[in-house]
This record gives sequence, structure tokens and C-alpha cells, in this order.
Amino acid sequence: MLWVLTLSLLTPSVWALTLDEARTQGRVGETLNGYLVALKNDAETQKLVLDINHARRASYQQLADSNHLPVDEVAKMAGQKTG
Repeated sequence: MLWVLTLSLLTPSVWALTLDEARTQGRVGETLNGYLVALKNDAETQKLVLDINHARRASYQQLADSNHLPVDEVAKMAGQKTG
């Protein structure tokens, strides 16, 4: 039973930085082109930005494909809504 507790404490997701935390801490910002930008240059922030931007790009691509639009246009529309 102790090993389960130990494993749960070592799980990276338990300690992973969330987007809301990163925003609150001033580590990331939104751009008008629909993607995040790192405002702090540490590994955790860089990984978060990379992962979220990768997921956003995939979502934008799906929307672009289904609406016959360039992916950059979809990304800019999303960026204007968040900016």
C-alpha cells in the first residue's frame, strides 16, 4: 500500500504546471496569432507552452479542414477572441 502512495507522489502530473497557474504567475501570455508565448524561460514553462501550442495547432487544423480555411486564419481568429 505504501508503494501506491509513493508512486502517486512521484507522478509528474501531480506536480505539473497548469495553464491557469502559469497565467497567474506571469509565466505565459496569449498572442494575437492564437498561441501561447513563454514569458519565463524555465523548462517547465517551455514544456507547457510547447504542449499547449501543439494541441491548439491540432484543433485549429481540424477546424480549418472542416471549414476549408487556412490553419493560420483559424489560429488568428482564436487569438483575437482571447486577446
